[in-house]
Amino acid sequence: KPVSYLLSLPSDYGKGDALHPTILVLREPLGLTGDELETKVTEMAEAMYGHMTDEAIVLIPIGWTEGEGRRAEATEVGGSWLTQDGLYALFTTLRVLLEDVRYDRSRLVVDGWGGGGTDALRLASRAPYWFAGVINRSGSVGPDGDVLYANLAKTPVAYVNGATEESGADLAPLNALGAAVIEEAGSAYAPSPETLSALGEWFGARQRDVVPTEL
Repeated sequence: KPVSYLLSLPSDYGKGDALHPTILVLREPLGLTGDELETKVTEMAEAMYGHMTDEAIVLIPIGWTEGEGRRAEATEVGGSWLTQDGLYALFTTLRVLLEDVRYDRSRLVVDGWGGGGTDALRLASRAPYWFAGVINRSGSVGPDGDVLYANLAKTPVAYVNGATEESGADLAPLNALGAAVIEEAGSAYAPSPETLSALGEWFGARQRDVVPTEL
C-alpha cells in the first residue's frame, strides 16, 4: 500500500561529500486529509524546522495515499505509529531515507509531536542504536513499562514543555536520565526564538558512535 510523506533536503544536498544530519518526525493525528493535511503538516514543520532546513534533512511520514491519479490524496494512519498499520507506514517511509538519501547515520534524531512524542520515546527505547537523540514535544512521558527507560541511558533526550498544550507529563523518568527540559511559554508546535535556539544547540551536539567500542 503506497504511503505519503514529506522530505526536505538542504539546498546544498548532493553538491559535495558532506553528509547531513536527519530529523525523523512522528506527528500526532490532525484529523485532516488530502491537500489540507499536507498544507497543515508543512506549515507546522516550517515553524519547528524552518531554521534548520539549510543544515538538516527532515523526513515526515504522513500516512496512506488513497486513490489513483488526480484523485490520490494523503490520509492519516491515526493513533499510534507503533501499531501494525503505523509501523508499516513508518518503516516504508524510512526505506526512502535508507535506500535513496545520503545522510549522516551518526546524526539521526527522532522528534515527536504530542502523542508522537510518546511514540518517539517508545521507538528509541526499543532501537537505541538507531538514534543520536530523541525529542518529545509536549507528549506524555509514558507509564512505567511503556517506555524502556533503561535502554535510553546513553540516548540523549530533550523534552519541550509547551504551556498551551498542558500535557501534565510526569518528567521524573526523564529527569532521572538527565534529559534537557526546555520550557516553552507558548506552544511546543510554534516555538519561540529562544526555544528554537535551545533546540538547535541541542540538536547540533547530537552524534553517536556508529561502530560499538565494546559488546
